[in-house]
Amino acid sequence: MLEQAGNILSIAFIGIIILSALFGLIKGVRKSIFQLIFSIFFFILALLIIPFIAEALLDANISFLKGVFPPEIQENVTTLRGTIPYYLRELMPEQEVLFTPGSETLEIVYGIVKLVLVIALFIVYFILSFTVLKLITLIIWKFVKPKEKVDKRRLLGTLVGGVRGLLTVLLISIPLAGLTSMYNSATPFINAFSGESNTETTEELESFEEDGYDKLLKSYDDTWVAKLYDLTNLDEKMFDSVFRITVKLKDKKESVKIRKELAHVANIFDVVNTASDGKIDGNLLFKLSNEDLEKIKENLDKTNALKLVQVVAVEYLYGEIKNRNLDKDYETHLTVENLKNIDLKKDIITLFNTIKIINRDEFEGTVDEKIFSFDKATATEIVNELAEIEYLSYLLPMGLNIFLENADIQELMTQYNIDVNDVNKPNPEELIEDFKNITNVYGTLKDLNVNNLEDAKNLFKDDNLMELEDEQIEDIVDVIFDFEVLDSNANIIAAYLHNTLEQQPFLQGLISKEEFMDKFDKQEVKYLLLLGKLLIENDVFNENINLNNLLTDTNINKLSRIMAYSKIISEFTPSLLEMIFDSYNTVVLLEVPSDVSYKNEVGEQELNNLFQAFKSLKDNEVLTANFQLATLSNLKIRELSQKISLSKTITHNINKMVNQIVLEKTYEFVNPNYARTHWSEDEIYYTILTLKIFEIKLISSSNINILTANEIETISKSITVTDAICNEINRMNGVGGILEDKLVIPSGLIWYSTETEKGEVEKMLLAIKEVQGDTPLSNFNPSISSLYGKNKEIIFASEVIKHTFVEKHFKPLITVDLNQYFESKDYDGNDFVWYGENNDTLAFLQALEDLSNAGINYEVMNFDLFKTVLKSNENKPKEVNDAIVQSRIFTHSLTKMFTELIHNQGGYTMIPIHDGNPEEWGTPTQDGKLLDLLEAIALLP
Repeated sequence: MLEQAGNILSIAFIGIIILSALFGLIKGVRKSIFQLIFSIFFFILALLIIPFIAEALLDANISFLKGVFPPEIQENVTTLRGTIPYYLRELMPEQEVLFTPGSETLEIVYGIVKLVLVIALFIVYFILSFTVLKLITLIIWKFVKPKEKVDKRRLLGTLVGGVRGLLTVLLISIPLAGLTSMYNSATPFINAFSGESNTETTEELESFEEDGYDKLLKSYDDTWVAKLYDLTNLDEKMFDSVFRITVKLKDKKESVKIRKELAHVANIFDVVNTASDGKIDGNLLFKLSNEDLEKIKENLDKTNALKLVQVVAVEYLYGEIKNRNLDKDYETHLTVENLKNIDLKKDIITLFNTIKIINRDEFEGTVDEKIFSFDKATATEIVNELAEIEYLSYLLPMGLNIFLENADIQELMTQYNIDVNDVNKPNPEELIEDFKNITNVYGTLKDLNVNNLEDAKNLFKDDNLMELEDEQIEDIVDVIFDFEVLDSNANIIAAYLHNTLEQQPFLQGLISKEEFMDKFDKQEVKYLLLLGKLLIENDVFNENINLNNLLTDTNINKLSRIMAYSKIISEFTPSLLEMIFDSYNTVVLLEVPSDVSYKNEVGEQELNNLFQAFKSLKDNEVLTANFQLATLSNLKIRELSQKISLSKTITHNINKMVNQIVLEKTYEFVNPNYARTHWSEDEIYYTILTLKIFEIKLISSSNINILTANEIETISKSITVTDAICNEINRMNGVGGILEDKLVIPSGLIWYSTETEKGEVEKMLLAIKEVQGDTPLSNFNPSISSLYGKNKEIIFASEVIKHTFVEKHFKPLITVDLNQYFESKDYDGNDFVWYGENNDTLAFLQALEDLSNAGINYEVMNFDLFKTVLKSNENKPKEVNDAIVQSRIFTHSLTKMFTELIHNQGGYTMIPIHDGNPEEWGTPTQDGKLLDLLEAIALLP
């Protein structure tokens, strides 16, 4: 039956007209006209006074109805206008700000209430028109009707009655037209909701349609009356004139016609829903075509409801702004008046213009996936267009304050002593410029081949960070700090980064927060990121650090530059170095000296030298238990020495390294403890080379003389080794040593050799080797005769050996053992010259050796032996003469010697013995009295 509702309603309209015509036929023309006039009068009167009555009812006293209100507000029940704010605040406490006296939202509420009152009053009027008003009309007719009977002219009465019936039908159709129009407008919403599943709303809509009520609401459109009105839409216009919300905003009346507004909203919804295929999500705007946008814009231009929505939204938003103090430092800008004055339609249109720019590139897919599909020029155009949205200049300050009010940020600022009042907040214009800087960020990310938001979010994660070039990282930091809000508040960024570092156990305590924040700037962010990238990609923070990859020449240069020139990193460079050293499994843990600077140009050079040296140490396994000193080539030793010597840090640790190398070795007596300035390239080279020689030949302090002359020359060029040998010789020469008191070691000796001068160690070892060959030093016990036939220049080049023979052998020989033959002083009473240039030592030794070769051994010498030797060969006197006269010690002692031999032992006192100038005895170039005396002895029986 409901399917025929339109026909039934049409018939009903015709029936009303027919009934009215019949009543006119019965009443006649006069009475029908009279009632028609009064009906029109009452209707017009209702149209005029009902709005005023509704307004008056708002201020009517309703305190007698306080019992129907919640107890909490009953004492405030006065008039509708006075009670509504209290009631709404009680009903919606979270939206209390909207319902404070003076708010424009409250004026909108009053407008809605007034509309409800108007509707109610029209219903009352409709009821009264069939009762009280009809009765009033009849009473008045009784007084004004003609006294005499007149012709009723019933046919004209029928016509007037029909006209009255038609007017009634037309009036009845006004609300029907409005309701039908509103239902038709709501169809897009109904269709959208009907597609949802398992919702209470969907079930109600389906029930509504099953019962046929939707057809009933649409039945009016099928009537002849609706078709009649279609020519002018007068029914809908009359409906709009009554059913509207009138609100006074900013001293200006705004009228919102409910039916028309619903129609515009429905049109917009239909466009949006169709474009999105019923899926409203974050990508909605990008699904709208330019044609869709024009349709939406057209409907927006015709709606007034947006103004009311803006008022309510602004007042609610402003309440939140004040409650959360989001206008801090922007109080003169973020005012409710400024927010209400924003041209919302213009902002929406600007947004639509942005979408049109996007549509030029045929944007498809989700925002996350396609956001980076634009070229830089298009992205700039989009951002610049968005920057024209007026609301943005208000949202950005609010966003900044929201950020600063974040609990984590507040905690961070408290922890790092950052006063919120010291935060630099750019003005709205500067924030808009910051917003425009997004284009630079966008361009930089595009250059990094970022294709979607997920890529952008993960940009600084370990794997992605390592794929970035250093220049790209620096570009990212530059564009970030182009934001005024970030650049002017670098202390907050510094606090965040320092706090992040402190979360890593291995980085805790590397640098104090005060130092970090004091030295923080844009360049420091670059250095931190570059260092982080370099360390992460080489697993420095993992147990298995890959030093081979880390210590390439390129990486060493980067590390050195970053660590030296970063004001922050250079502060904890020593700790970072210790971490790197500690991560390398070694038997020698390198120590970072506290007095070495790792900053600026000097620091860069030191770090570069340090890493190069450390790499060389690692490559040759010097710091490990696997170090094979014997297999290290001399070239490798030279390269290693060169690199080590350039680093103050490594030279600081050479003592430890050498001590580890010699640990439990036969040459453990080499245990240096020098300042790092001691370790020049040559010193390191010759020290390591010496240790290699010692390792190969199993050298100990007791067999060091088995080295070859070349090897001795090599080891003697190491001050470290020669000092160690000096100390060891002194130890062995001490009480209980294998050389106990066998050597005389003068002070002030230079023990090491240079390229041009031999040192005492070289001379001594060559001398010992010359004296006893490879016989162990424990057997060192030379006599004067052991020097015969040896290279005396080599032997007596050593001050130790020279002093040993002079003090332990030569002097005792002439002063004790053979003192009856030798003078202790020369002819002039001076001591003999044992040391230095033109000394008597070598000549004396040579004389002893030559005499021994001639057959005269002074250790067992006596007159008979002397005479026997001289008599053995006619040349012996000359041979003995030549041996003796080369030594001053002999020539200056001959008077005493021959007195003892000839006079005392031989008994030939009659033979005169020269006691004058010793030179008269003869010289190596001139024979003298000695030859005469020797020849005389040879003639003795």
